[in-house]
Amino acid sequence: MDDAATGTTRPGGPLANRGVGSRVLLATALVALTTVAVGVLALWVVRDLGQHRHDEVGRAVPYIAGLQDVALAAKAAANDERGFLLTRDAEFADEALGRRDAVAQGLAAAREVATPAEQRTLDALEQQLDAWFGALSQEVELAGTDHAAAVEVSFGANRDLRKAYEVALAEETDRAGAALAAGQDFVSTARRGEVLIVAILLAGLVLAVGAALLITRGITRPLRALTGVLDRVADGDLTAATGVVGGGEVGAMARALDRTTSHLRDVVRDVVASAGTLATSSAELTSLAGGMADDARLAAAQAQTASAATEEISASMGTVAAAGDEMSAAIREIAASTADAGAVSGTAVASARAADETVRRLGASSREIGDVVGLITSIAEQTNLLALNATIEAARAG
Repeated sequence: MDDAATGTTRPGGPLANRGVGSRVLLATALVALTTVAVGVLALWVVRDLGQHRHDEVGRAVPYIAGLQDVALAAKAAANDERGFLLTRDAEFADEALGRRDAVAQGLAAAREVATPAEQRTLDALEQQLDAWFGALSQEVELAGTDHAAAVEVSFGANRDLRKAYEVALAEETDRAGAALAAGQDFVSTARRGEVLIVAILLAGLVLAVGAALLITRGITRPLRALTGVLDRVADGDLTAATGVVGGGEVGAMARALDRTTSHLRDVVRDVVASAGTLATSSAELTSLAGGMADDARLAAAQAQTASAATEEISASMGTVAAAGDEMSAAIREIAASTADAGAVSGTAVASARAADETVRRLGASSREIGDVVGLITSIAEQTNLLALNATIEAARAG
């Protein structure tokens, strides 16, 4: 993980610096190893079962052979019994009773390879055979004294004893034969299963590796294209495009990146256009600032002129004030003269006329003074306006 604050890279595990392709191949390798392990285990189990069945087949053959030896010996004894009864030849009786040793040998051979269940079956067969051979011995003895009674016993009780062991022996032989055939089929099936498991494992590995390579290529190529576009964008090139098509997360990322670069190009074009407009506006503002500076200089000159006019007006105001003082003094003199006229009534008319003329002149002077004061007031207002305008223009220029 990248730490935006420090610019360092934090450890993210053993796969942090691995590429996507390496991670996919590693995951595929783990799955393949697991599959191989399961396949090998299944192969071992099938082979072990096949070997067990093979051993069972190898054991069943001598067992069945022992049962067949017993059946042949017992059958031969029954034939000798019939020969004895037909010919009354003692040699047939001896051979019949002598078959008991062959029967015992067959049972012994079967016991050597028999399972516990088969051992119990052989015990029951041995009891039935012993019972028949015992009855056969009694039958031979009876034939020496009463041949007809011996024949009756042979086709009666002794025949039932013979049929009992023959049926039991045939059933056990058939069962063992069927088990042998099934075991042979299982061994064949197990061998075919081993070959099939190996073939499936090899095919699965080939398919897994091929699929991993295709998936890795399908992921890494678009990612390389994305990385290339991002590098060019980082270098300031906004004209690059990924060229990636298709769905999935990588395709969505590519389309988003293409939209981003297109939007950035539009933004840059707008910024460039705005910069041109800004440059034109700056030139206009510079020209306007120059004009405002000229206006400010003109206003400053006008302000200086107004200041000079103000000084002249102040001087005129001083003159007017002096004239007013003189007029006040003249009025005081007139008042004094009027008081003197009251005392000197003789000269009142002349003085009155003179005073009237003086008053008329003073009235005219007062009107002239009023006009001058109005003119001064107007000039002062205009001066104040000019000074105010000059101050505003100077403030704008500043």
